[in-house]
Amino acid sequence: MDKAFGYTGASTTPPPSFVEILQRFNQDSSISIADSGCKGLCSAQLRGAGLVANCSTSDAPFILALPDGSTGEEHDQAYRKTSAGTYIFGTYLSPYGDGLFDSGVQYKATKDCLGTLVVQNCTFQTATVTYPVSINGNTSSISLAAGTTIFDDTVDLDVMQVQFERTSTYRGFLKYLETIYTSSMLMEEVSMAFISPPKGFAK
Repeated sequence: MDKAFGYTGASTTPPPSFVEILQRFNQDSSISIADSGCKGLCSAQLRGAGLVANCSTSDAPFILALPDGSTGEEHDQAYRKTSAGTYIFGTYLSPYGDGLFDSGVQYKATKDCLGTLVVQNCTFQTATVTYPVSINGNTSSISLAAGTTIFDDTVDLDVMQVQFERTSTYRGFLKYLETIYTSSMLMEEVSMAFISPPKGFAK
């Protein structure tokens, strides 16, 4: 079936066998397979659509309370910062370009009122990758190799140029991630308030 550029599937009613695969995948359970040729436990590689991640970690200063004994300009600057508040926790996802999206998390890792926030940012690119998998010939099942992460996947082919159009499969994938993971918390002096998610971390 021909599909428009950037689309990876079509809206159809999946057969019961595939519904079971989806359910087991969402439950992070092994998926049943037949005629694997594996006797006992086997290691293998599986090629398919995926993402390549490029991540970095940095820090950002924060102040939640006026320093003891502060006066003059130091006091005024600290007051402005504490009044504006600080995102002590926040996540965001933002698509851009062909098959690219940014993801970030910022959080306060200590109880201190003065210090640095941990900021982690990743850029994800759609690509064809090879996944390390484990096959259990005794139970006729396959699963991702234990203890592996996205950083253990290998880029098998050049990146796939897909578009995050509103109705594309990949845009739906990103929308799902936004719905599940995007959140933030702002702390202002002695109060906390939940607010709408930021488009990055400006404060």
